[in-house]
Amino acid sequence: MTYQYSNVSKRIFRSEIRELLKWTRKAGMISLSGGLPDPSLFPIEDIIGLTAEVLTEKGFLALQYGPTQGEPEMLEALTGHMREFGDEASVEQVCVTSSSQQGLDLLSLLFLDEGAPIIMELPSYLGAVQAFRRCGADMRGIPLDKDGMDIGYLQSVLDKMKKEGKKPRFIYTVPDFQNPSGITLSLERRHELLKIAAENEIPIVEDSPYRELSFTGGQGRHHAEDLFQDPLSRDEDGLARCRRPGHRQNRHAQTIRRPLYAVVQPAHPGRVHPAGKNETDHRKGHCLLQA
Repeated sequence: MTYQYSNVSKRIFRSEIRELLKWTRKAGMISLSGGLPDPSLFPIEDIIGLTAEVLTEKGFLALQYGPTQGEPEMLEALTGHMREFGDEASVEQVCVTSSSQQGLDLLSLLFLDEGAPIIMELPSYLGAVQAFRRCGADMRGIPLDKDGMDIGYLQSVLDKMKKEGKKPRFIYTVPDFQNPSGITLSLERRHELLKIAAENEIPIVEDSPYRELSFTGGQGRHHAEDLFQDPLSRDEDGLARCRRPGHRQNRHAQTIRRPLYAVVQPAHPGRVHPAGKNETDHRKGHCLLQA
Protein backbone atom coordinates (compact mmCIF):
# COMPACT_ATOMS: atom_id res chain seq x y z
CA MET A 1 0.00 0.00 0.00
CA THR A 2 1.25 3.48 -0.86
CA TYR A 3 0.56 6.27 1.58
CA GLN A 4 0.22 9.88 0.47
CA TYR A 5 1.69 12.14 3.15
CA SER A 6 1.05 15.86 3.60
CA ASN A 7 3.59 18.52 2.67
CA VAL A 8 3.76 19.45 6.36
CA SER A 9 4.86 15.93 7.28
CA LYS A 10 7.91 16.35 5.04
CA ARG A 11 9.07 19.19 7.31
CA ILE A 12 8.65 17.23 10.55
CA PHE A 13 11.91 15.97 12.00
CA ARG A 14 12.89 14.26 15.21
CA SER A 15 12.64 16.80 18.05
CA GLU A 16 16.09 18.09 19.01
CA ILE A 17 14.76 18.98 22.47
CA ARG A 18 13.48 15.44 23.00
CA GLU A 19 16.84 14.05 21.89
CA LEU A 20 18.67 16.29 24.37
CA LEU A 21 16.36 15.37 27.24
CA LYS A 22 16.96 11.63 26.71
CA TRP A 23 20.51 12.12 27.98
CA THR A 24 19.28 13.59 31.26
CA ARG A 25 18.03 10.14 32.31
CA LYS A 26 21.44 8.50 32.01
CA ALA A 27 23.05 7.68 35.36
CA GLY A 28 25.80 10.08 36.36
CA MET A 29 24.95 12.54 33.60
CA ILE A 30 24.92 16.26 34.44
CA SER A 31 23.41 17.81 31.32
CA LEU A 32 24.17 21.42 30.41
CA SER A 33 22.31 21.18 27.10
CA GLY A 34 18.86 22.17 28.34
CA GLY A 35 17.38 24.65 30.79
CA LEU A 36 16.85 22.11 33.56
CA PRO A 37 16.16 23.50 37.06
CA ASP A 38 17.90 21.99 40.07
CA PRO A 39 15.52 19.15 41.08
CA SER A 40 16.44 19.65 44.74
CA LEU A 41 14.51 22.94 44.56
CA PHE A 42 11.24 21.39 43.37
CA PRO A 43 8.49 22.01 45.99
CA ILE A 44 7.57 18.32 46.07
CA GLU A 45 5.95 18.29 49.52
CA ASP A 46 3.88 21.38 48.68
CA ILE A 47 2.68 19.82 45.44
CA ILE A 48 1.79 16.54 47.20
CA GLY A 49 -0.26 18.50 49.73
CA LEU A 50 -1.96 20.66 47.13
CA THR A 51 -2.75 17.65 44.93
CA ALA A 52 -4.33 15.82 47.86
CA GLU A 53 -6.32 18.91 48.80
CA VAL A 54 -7.64 19.39 45.26
CA LEU A 55 -8.58 15.73 44.83
CA THR A 56 -10.27 15.65 48.24
CA GLU A 57 -12.25 18.86 47.84
CA LYS A 58 -12.74 19.06 44.05
CA GLY A 59 -11.76 15.70 42.62
CA PHE A 60 -15.05 15.54 40.72
CA LEU A 61 -13.91 18.64 38.79
CA ALA A 62 -10.18 17.95 38.62
CA LEU A 63 -10.67 14.55 36.93
CA GLN A 64 -13.42 15.70 34.57
CA TYR A 65 -13.12 17.43 31.19
CA GLY A 66 -12.76 21.13 31.79
CA PRO A 67 -12.98 24.41 29.88
CA THR A 68 -10.27 24.74 27.24
CA GLN A 69 -9.50 28.28 28.39
CA GLY A 70 -8.63 27.02 31.89
CA GLU A 71 -10.38 26.67 35.25
CA PRO A 72 -11.98 29.97 36.37
CA GLU A 73 -10.22 30.01 39.76
CA MET A 74 -6.86 29.45 38.11
CA LEU A 75 -7.52 32.20 35.57
CA GLU A 76 -8.28 34.59 38.43
CA ALA A 77 -5.04 33.58 40.16
CA LEU A 78 -3.05 34.11 36.94
CA THR A 79 -4.45 37.59 36.31
CA GLY A 80 -3.62 38.43 39.93
CA HIS A 81 -0.05 37.23 39.40
CA MET A 82 0.19 39.37 36.27
CA ARG A 83 -0.95 42.46 38.17
CA GLU A 84 1.99 42.01 40.57
CA PHE A 85 4.22 42.74 37.57
CA GLY A 86 2.15 45.62 36.21
CA ASP A 87 0.29 43.60 33.56
CA GLU A 88 -3.44 44.15 33.34
CA ALA A 89 -5.65 41.51 31.72
CA SER A 90 -9.18 40.29 32.29
CA VAL A 91 -10.00 36.61 32.75
CA GLU A 92 -11.58 36.63 29.28
CA GLN A 93 -8.18 37.52 27.82
CA VAL A 94 -6.29 34.58 29.31
CA CYS A 95 -5.90 31.03 28.00
CA VAL A 96 -4.03 28.18 29.69
CA THR A 97 -2.05 25.80 27.47
CA SER A 98 -0.15 22.59 28.15
CA SER A 99 3.20 24.31 27.46
CA SER A 100 4.75 27.32 25.77
CA GLN A 101 5.37 25.06 22.77
CA GLN A 102 1.62 24.75 22.26
CA GLY A 103 1.44 28.54 22.29
CA LEU A 104 4.07 28.70 19.55
CA ASP A 105 2.15 26.10 17.54
CA LEU A 106 -1.06 28.14 17.84
CA LEU A 107 0.88 31.23 16.84
CA SER A 108 2.12 29.41 13.74
CA LEU A 109 -1.42 28.34 12.83
CA LEU A 110 -2.59 31.92 13.16
CA PHE A 111 0.16 33.73 11.25
CA LEU A 112 2.20 31.41 9.06
CA ASP A 113 1.84 29.90 5.60
CA GLU A 114 4.51 28.07 3.63
CA GLY A 115 7.16 30.57 2.57
CA ALA A 116 5.90 33.31 4.91
CA PRO A 117 8.87 35.47 6.04
CA ILE A 118 9.54 36.08 9.72
CA ILE A 119 12.36 37.78 11.65
CA MET A 120 14.21 35.91 14.40
CA GLU A 121 17.29 36.38 16.54
CA LEU A 122 20.41 34.51 15.45
CA PRO A 123 20.80 32.16 17.27
CA SER A 124 17.25 31.60 18.50
CA TYR A 125 15.21 29.28 20.70
CA LEU A 126 15.25 25.77 19.30
CA GLY A 127 11.58 25.07 20.06
CA ALA A 128 10.47 28.16 18.14
CA VAL A 129 12.67 27.27 15.16
CA GLN A 130 11.08 23.82 15.20
CA ALA A 131 7.50 25.16 15.26
CA PHE A 132 8.08 27.79 12.57
CA ARG A 133 10.05 25.41 10.33
CA ARG A 134 7.20 22.93 10.39
CA CYS A 135 4.94 25.61 8.88
CA GLY A 136 7.52 26.26 6.15
CA ALA A 137 8.33 29.79 7.34
CA ASP A 138 11.14 31.75 5.67
CA MET A 139 13.22 32.57 8.77
CA ARG A 140 15.51 35.63 8.51
CA GLY A 141 18.14 35.76 11.29
CA ILE A 142 19.33 38.96 13.01
CA PRO A 143 22.71 38.68 14.82
CA LEU A 144 23.06 39.53 18.50
CA ASP A 145 25.66 41.56 20.36
CA LYS A 146 26.04 42.27 24.08
CA ASP A 147 22.88 44.46 24.04
CA GLY A 148 20.71 42.02 22.11
CA MET A 149 19.33 42.17 18.60
CA ASP A 150 21.39 44.29 16.17
CA ILE A 151 18.79 46.94 15.28
CA GLY A 152 20.86 48.41 12.45
CA TYR A 153 21.12 44.98 10.82
CA LEU A 154 17.39 44.48 11.36
CA GLN A 155 16.65 47.72 9.52
CA SER A 156 18.84 46.67 6.59
CA VAL A 157 17.02 43.31 6.36
CA LEU A 158 13.64 45.05 6.40
CA ASP A 159 14.79 47.46 3.69
CA LYS A 160 15.94 44.53 1.55
CA MET A 161 12.65 42.69 2.08
CA LYS A 162 10.70 45.79 1.12
CA LYS A 163 12.55 45.88 -2.20
CA GLU A 164 11.58 42.23 -2.68
CA GLY A 165 7.95 43.14 -2.06
CA LYS A 166 7.90 41.13 1.17
CA LYS A 167 6.92 41.92 4.75
CA PRO A 168 7.60 39.75 7.81
CA ARG A 169 4.55 38.27 9.50
CA PHE A 170 6.18 39.04 12.86
CA ILE A 171 9.47 39.60 14.69
CA TYR A 172 10.20 36.84 17.22
CA THR A 173 12.43 37.76 20.18
CA VAL A 174 13.47 36.32 23.56
CA PRO A 175 14.44 39.62 25.23
CA ASP A 176 15.23 38.44 28.75
CA PHE A 177 18.15 36.02 29.28
CA GLN A 178 17.85 35.00 25.63
CA ASN A 179 17.84 31.32 24.80
CA PRO A 180 20.49 30.16 23.95
CA SER A 181 22.82 33.20 24.33
CA GLY A 182 21.71 34.42 27.79
CA ILE A 183 21.76 38.03 26.55
CA THR A 184 19.18 40.55 27.82
CA LEU A 185 17.91 43.12 25.33
CA SER A 186 18.86 46.58 26.61
CA LEU A 187 16.18 49.17 27.37
CA GLU A 188 17.44 51.40 24.55
CA ARG A 189 17.23 48.53 22.08
CA ARG A 190 13.70 47.71 23.25
CA HIS A 191 12.60 51.23 22.40
CA GLU A 192 14.35 51.02 19.02
CA LEU A 193 12.80 47.65 18.22
CA LEU A 194 9.31 48.86 19.06
CA LYS A 195 9.81 52.01 17.01
CA ILE A 196 10.82 50.00 13.93
CA ALA A 197 7.96 47.54 14.43
CA ALA A 198 5.44 50.38 14.73
CA GLU A 199 6.76 52.24 11.70
CA ASN A 200 6.63 49.10 9.57
CA GLU A 201 3.41 47.74 11.13
CA ILE A 202 5.02 44.42 12.07
CA PRO A 203 3.83 42.36 15.06
CA ILE A 204 6.38 41.43 17.72
CA VAL A 205 6.33 38.00 19.36
CA GLU A 206 7.96 38.45 22.76
CA ASP A 207 8.86 35.11 24.34
CA SER A 208 9.92 35.71 27.93
CA PRO A 209 9.71 32.71 30.27
CA TYR A 210 12.74 33.72 32.34
CA ARG A 211 11.95 37.37 33.19
CA GLU A 212 11.07 36.64 36.81
CA LEU A 213 14.46 34.99 37.39
CA SER A 214 16.22 38.38 37.35
CA PHE A 215 18.17 39.02 40.55
CA THR A 216 18.67 42.71 39.82
CA GLY A 217 15.25 43.83 38.56
CA GLY A 218 15.92 46.68 36.16
CA GLN A 219 15.86 46.18 32.43
CA GLY A 220 14.75 42.57 32.49
CA ARG A 221 11.48 43.68 34.06
CA HIS A 222 10.41 45.93 31.18
CA HIS A 223 7.60 44.26 29.28
CA ALA A 224 7.45 45.49 25.73
CA GLU A 225 3.82 46.55 26.08
CA ASP A 226 4.88 48.82 28.97
CA LEU A 227 7.14 50.68 26.54
CA PHE A 228 4.68 51.08 23.69
CA GLN A 229 1.64 53.27 24.16
CA ASP A 230 -0.93 51.58 21.91
CA PRO A 231 -0.11 47.88 21.52
CA LEU A 232 -2.15 44.93 20.50
CA SER A 233 -0.39 42.51 22.79
CA ARG A 234 -0.55 38.89 23.81
CA ASP A 235 1.41 37.75 26.81
CA GLU A 236 2.69 34.20 27.18
CA ASP A 237 4.56 33.23 30.33
CA GLY A 238 6.54 30.02 30.84
CA LEU A 239 5.48 29.54 34.44
CA ALA A 240 6.15 25.82 34.52
CA ARG A 241 9.47 26.02 32.69
CA CYS A 242 11.12 27.77 35.64
CA ARG A 243 9.38 26.07 38.55
CA ARG A 244 8.51 22.50 37.55
CA PRO A 245 9.03 21.65 33.87
CA GLY A 246 7.30 18.29 34.23
CA HIS A 247 4.09 20.19 34.95
CA ARG A 248 3.53 21.54 31.44
CA GLN A 249 1.37 24.55 32.04
CA ASN A 250 1.49 28.07 30.64
CA ARG A 251 -0.69 31.11 30.58
CA HIS A 252 -1.32 33.12 27.44
CA ALA A 253 -2.80 36.49 28.19
CA GLN A 254 -4.35 38.71 25.57
CA THR A 255 -3.54 42.12 27.04
CA ILE A 256 -4.88 43.87 23.99
CA ARG A 257 -6.79 47.12 24.23
CA ARG A 258 -8.58 46.44 20.94
CA PRO A 259 -8.03 42.75 20.14
CA LEU A 260 -7.92 41.64 16.55
CA TYR A 261 -7.40 37.93 17.25
CA ALA A 262 -7.24 36.02 20.48
CA VAL A 263 -6.23 32.50 21.44
CA VAL A 264 -9.07 32.49 23.95
CA GLN A 265 -11.83 29.92 24.47
CA PRO A 266 -11.40 28.06 21.18
CA ALA A 267 -14.27 25.82 20.16
CA HIS A 268 -12.01 22.84 20.77
CA PRO A 269 -8.32 22.48 21.78
CA GLY A 270 -6.01 23.93 19.21
CA ARG A 271 -8.56 26.05 17.31
CA VAL A 272 -7.92 29.77 17.03
CA HIS A 273 -10.77 32.09 16.25
CA PRO A 274 -11.44 35.83 15.86
CA ALA A 275 -12.00 37.69 19.10
CA GLY A 276 -15.46 38.81 18.08
CA LYS A 277 -16.53 42.01 16.40
CA ASN A 278 -14.47 45.13 16.89
CA GLU A 279 -13.70 48.27 14.98
CA THR A 280 -9.91 47.88 14.92
CA ASP A 281 -8.32 48.79 11.61
CA HIS A 282 -5.97 45.82 11.25
CA ARG A 283 -3.74 47.78 8.89
CA LYS A 284 -2.79 50.05 11.78
CA GLY A 285 -2.72 47.41 14.50
CA HIS A 286 0.61 46.74 16.22
CA CYS A 287 0.44 43.22 17.61
CA LEU A 288 2.77 42.44 20.47
CA LEU A 289 2.94 38.82 21.51
CA GLN A 290 4.85 37.77 24.58
CA ALA A 291 5.56 34.06 24.91
